[in-house]
Amino acid sequence: MTQNAVQPRAAPGPRPKPLPKEAADQLINEGTTLLKQGDADAAVVKLQQAVKLNPNDEDAHYDLGLALARKGERAAAEREYAEALKIYPDYAEAHNNLGNLLLADGKLDDAITHFRAALQIDPEDPMAYNNLGHALARQHKTDEAIAAFADAIRLKPDYVEAHYNLGAARLSQQDLDGAVSEFEATLRLKPDFEPASRLLAKAKQARAQARTQPPLEPFSNQ
Repeated sequence: MTQNAVQPRAAPGPRPKPLPKEAADQLINEGTTLLKQGDADAAVVKLQQAVKLNPNDEDAHYDLGLALARKGERAAAEREYAEALKIYPDYAEAHNNLGNLLLADGKLDDAITHFRAALQIDPEDPMAYNNLGHALARQHKTDEAIAAFADAIRLKPDYVEAHYNLGAARLSQQDLDGAVSEFEATLRLKPDFEPASRLLAKAKQARAQARTQPPLEPFSNQ
């Protein structure tokens, strides 16, 4: 013979408070959702709370850096990316994003150090190659920049910005055929990319002029 329980259930006790890490993870999720929705101000508030609850969470610092950068608070964003890297030195995305901020500040050597670090961790990242090429081009190391842009395109053939940057680098070296080829590739991928249209016209004009110039006469001895 079986019996059913007839005693009433006791009222549930108070729910336990979430642990700091669990609460921080929830705040990170809320903050990143707000950031995707375009509300950087609200995202910063949530992510700052997450960092306060769990200061050793590299993702909280990284995401806060993203939100601060979106607001234009570059110095604060740099600090958060640097903090993420203290916790997790192999954070390739943090190296890349910190490098971009340093590049914008004109700190080219530091930016290149972080881009190379990102590529050492993830050698298949086309964005890091493109960013490295940009920094090298700013240092007038055009051959190295061209190699970096070419690696970005090798890994991501439809990388619009890398094709454009490679075209600009080739144009600076007066490789007019190479420049035209890259700008045309850029415009096939993004027909309304005005800077590429402008530089394509410039490269074609320079190429036409070079082809119509008479050859130089050899020097003669007097």
